[in-house]
Amino acid sequence: MKLTRSQKLPLSSKYQPQLRTICGKIFPDDEQSDAQFVSLLRNIVRGKHSWSSAFNNPFITASLRPHHVEKVLVETLEDSRLALRFFNFLGLHKNFNHSTASFCILIHALVQSNLFWPASSLLQTLLFRDLSPKEVFEELLYWYRKCGFSLSLGFDLVIQSCVQNGRALDAVLIFKLMTEESDLLPETRTLSGLLNGLARARQFHKAVELFDHMLNLGLQPDVFAYTAVVRSLAEEFELGVELMNEMLGLGFVPSEAALSGLVEGLRKTGRELDAFDLVSRVGKRGAVPNLFVYNALINSLCRIDKRDEAMSLFKEMEMTGLVPNDVTYTIIIDFFCKKGELDAAIQFFSAMGKAGIKPTVYSYNSLIYGHCRLRNLLKAESFFHQMNEKGLTPTVVTYSALIDGLCKEGEMHKAFRLYHEMTGKGIAPNVYTYNALIFGLYRSNMISEACKLFDEMVGSNVVPNDVTYNIMIEGHCRAHDIVRAFKLFEEMIRRGLKPDTYTYRSLISGLCSMGRVTEAKEFVDNLHKKHNKLNEMCYSALLHGFCREGRLTEAVRVAQEMVERDVNMDLICYTVLIDATLRKNGVLPNAVTYTALINGLCKSGSINKAEVLLKEMLVSGHLPNQVTYGCFLDHLTKIGDLKSAVELHKAMLKGLLANTATYNMLIRGFCKSGRLQEAWEILLEMTGNGIFPDCVTYSTFIYEYCRRGDILEAIRSWECMIRKGVKPDMLAYSFMIHGCCVSGHLAKAIELRDEMTRMRIKQSRVTSDSLKGLQPLAKVP
Repeated sequence: MKLTRSQKLPLSSKYQPQLRTICGKIFPDDEQSDAQFVSLLRNIVRGKHSWSSAFNNPFITASLRPHHVEKVLVETLEDSRLALRFFNFLGLHKNFNHSTASFCILIHALVQSNLFWPASSLLQTLLFRDLSPKEVFEELLYWYRKCGFSLSLGFDLVIQSCVQNGRALDAVLIFKLMTEESDLLPETRTLSGLLNGLARARQFHKAVELFDHMLNLGLQPDVFAYTAVVRSLAEEFELGVELMNEMLGLGFVPSEAALSGLVEGLRKTGRELDAFDLVSRVGKRGAVPNLFVYNALINSLCRIDKRDEAMSLFKEMEMTGLVPNDVTYTIIIDFFCKKGELDAAIQFFSAMGKAGIKPTVYSYNSLIYGHCRLRNLLKAESFFHQMNEKGLTPTVVTYSALIDGLCKEGEMHKAFRLYHEMTGKGIAPNVYTYNALIFGLYRSNMISEACKLFDEMVGSNVVPNDVTYNIMIEGHCRAHDIVRAFKLFEEMIRRGLKPDTYTYRSLISGLCSMGRVTEAKEFVDNLHKKHNKLNEMCYSALLHGFCREGRLTEAVRVAQEMVERDVNMDLICYTVLIDATLRKNGVLPNAVTYTALINGLCKSGSINKAEVLLKEMLVSGHLPNQVTYGCFLDHLTKIGDLKSAVELHKAMLKGLLANTATYNMLIRGFCKSGRLQEAWEILLEMTGNGIFPDCVTYSTFIYEYCRRGDILEAIRSWECMIRKGVKPDMLAYSFMIHGCCVSGHLAKAIELRDEMTRMRIKQSRVTSDSLKGLQPLAKVP
């Protein structure tokens, strides 16, 4: 069928004469024809007729070139929406390949009309083309200048789009081209976004460079810019803190991410107190790090024994709206358990439950470990049963802690029952489990069983560590099997483990106990030649060996060598030499001499040697007095062995040897372990036995309450002391005044200071500094 004219040429009759003029050739090649073609296109675009019909004309389709589109876009700048429709029509319906220039013209036009979303969309498409950042910038700059656009936000948009597409380094290049090849400057928020993009890409050095460039250009960074740079300076802590201070000075509040990064960086490099100071300062501005960083910082402060700072952070959490979680509570519970302050640990455990936070296996592990460590096995077992009742599955850590506690108490039957229960549940023992059991077996003189368990351990592919070998070596030395001990020593070295002074001391003592003192001396000299550093404990074993054989001259020579080898003689070394000298000169020690020697041994931690000396004292017919037993009692309370301390004190009571000083030692031990209620019960027992407390007794309670921040209980203890007619001394006043100052009870502190003056009690340095808020509470001597 023959088509009608209108069907063959649907173009409006309005444009037909114009079309015939300019389409004499399919590809116009002169300027006049080109201008006429562009005019035609402009009229089509601005007209009300269908673009589809117009562009279906083969002459237009064949003649259309990118530079024609560019000119049409330039001539429709005042109507950027229309220009965008035309651009999209050609691309979507005619599959037209637009030039970079067309993209740049339209991007600028859209930005001038505040149409940022479509402009950004165009930029995203443009950036996916095979163009360098420099080519994009130069084209944008050319059309920006040629068209005389008033707003330069198109360049900001390029930087933002590069950042969004993970091309932060390309964005940096665009910024440099802007500042170096034109007088254009991006907005501060654009550069803040770029800085954050660099930080996310871990281009920290580039971020700092860009920040410096901003400042040199006179641009004022905003809070987001500072935040990004602080994050980038996670390893340049001094500069990071300096910038954070600058932010705070400008009234900016750092973001959680920036603060968290800087705090975590300081913490990881051992600058926990700097991190704490930073958190405290920014906390006043309402900024807090995230919960993970907060918990990590509290944990680090606990590890370096900064109790006040850790507790301060915990209290600040609630004030800043950051809710402590199970990890937070477990960190604090674990800290108090390791310090032996079990009352405080249990208080936090209870608070955890009241806060609606379910206890975890980790918090129970800490409580079980803490009670086992202080030999309170009944309480430890109670927590073990409690966690089972709550449906929590004990771990190898749980079982190992209980097994260790039982082994140290000699409860080997119960320890192995737990061991079999554990393995029966499919929980594999670790090196700590085996170490505890092996130690218990040696202590119970079950040498062959210990060796079998060691073989079982190795057969189970559990690798022995240096502690395992030290236990084994010491056990065989005590059993006088020195050959086996040295074989284990050699095996330890073959396994790549490094012997320590504990290893050497056991071997030296083992040789000396078998009368092989000369060999022990040769062993020590060989170790010295190999540059193995020995301590005073190793040498004291050798001194004891020579002195026991009456070889005092050689013992003195060893003491001289100690000085030459830069090893300090301790109380044990002097005690051994003094005892040997007395015996050589026929001067037999009496009760006073024995007590002095025992005191030196107990204070240096050599309790086994002190016990040997006590037995010798009894055999020689000298009866120990309250001072002698007090040496042992003091040692037991200081190491937290309260069970043994109580048993010893009961024996002293039966022998009428208990007095105020011995009760004070016992009370101090319970207070130090956080068992204050039991300490008060001991005080009641003390008065019931007709022994009166003194200032030291009450000062012990006051100190512990002040240290815990429980000033009201400290004041009650103070008032109780006064009612009993006990006069406070300088130390008691010092504790109370400091506690009142720290807790904010300044009126009470001043009252006590004035009372000191009236009583003519001289103020200590701690007291005067406490009133200035300078000095931390001193430790109880």
